[in-house]
Amino acid sequence: MKAPDMPMCEGPSFARGTQWLATLVLVALAVLAWRHADNPLWWTLPLELRMLLALLGATVAAGYWSVLSSRTRIGPEHIRQSGLLPRSVLLADIVQLKLIRLRGLEWLVTPRLVVRARGFGLHTFYCADPAVLAAVETLAYGRTEGPTADAASRRPGTTA
Repeated sequence: MKAPDMPMCEGPSFARGTQWLATLVLVALAVLAWRHADNPLWWTLPLELRMLLALLGATVAAGYWSVLSSRTRIGPEHIRQSGLLPRSVLLADIVQLKLIRLRGLEWLVTPRLVVRARGFGLHTFYCADPAVLAAVETLAYGRTEGPTADAASRRPGTTA
């Protein structure tokens, strides 16, 4: 895929609404765990099961940290996302891409770019920052108007 001329831009991967919702869920889970921590049935569970539940709690905390701290960066050569599972794809290796977005609900449902890279399978990049989203739209559609622009301008061999 030929990358259009675009400057390097970087921003948070997840929208503020998503981060607040994740915080609310984590606080609710912490309150439930605290309220039931002194339950005598907890201590009758086998040690292996208690350790598994503790590992599950650590996994939830790591996922929460990733939602709060991950960042997406797009430049003229690559697209990268940091976080719990960092990913990076060279723009030259992209075979197919799809921008999934719910207009008007970007504050809650984070837009994502699904990329099929040559030989590497599918990668999903979340992009909540407006500058990163504009660069992704430029990459996906070759312009910043999005899919609502005139369809004839996208077909080769036609004049608008």
